[in-house]
Amino acid sequence: METNYNFEALYHLLQTNQLSALRDELAEMNVVDIADFLQELSNEGMAIAFRILPKDISADVFSYLDPDRQSHIVGTITDNELSSLLDMRTKYLTTRSISWRRFPQTLSHACLPIPIRKHAS
Repeated sequence: METNYNFEALYHLLQTNQLSALRDELAEMNVVDIADFLQELSNEGMAIAFRILPKDISADVFSYLDPDRQSHIVGTITDNELSSLLDMRTKYLTTRSISWRRFPQTLSHACLPIPIRKHAS
């Protein structure tokens, strides 16, 4: 079943700062369509719209964004928001027995930096 959303109406809600109404509309959509909508926005608009998403769906939406858009979000959110995003994604993967391979590489690198060992010459 395919649902067409009026992205122009959603964009209008964002532009007119009706963020509560936008959040309500986005919460009714599936995560792929939300990601498609976010991909159409400027980086600033995308960051705002992503931040108002309910926490229980933001991690799923994040996984459907292009890597450059993921990087922008990771670069603009606070440590607490990043931690929450990671926690939600971990709970999602744990409860559904899904492989970590699906976990976005952008978020993995931001959350789990690998220490660099210096080799003695």
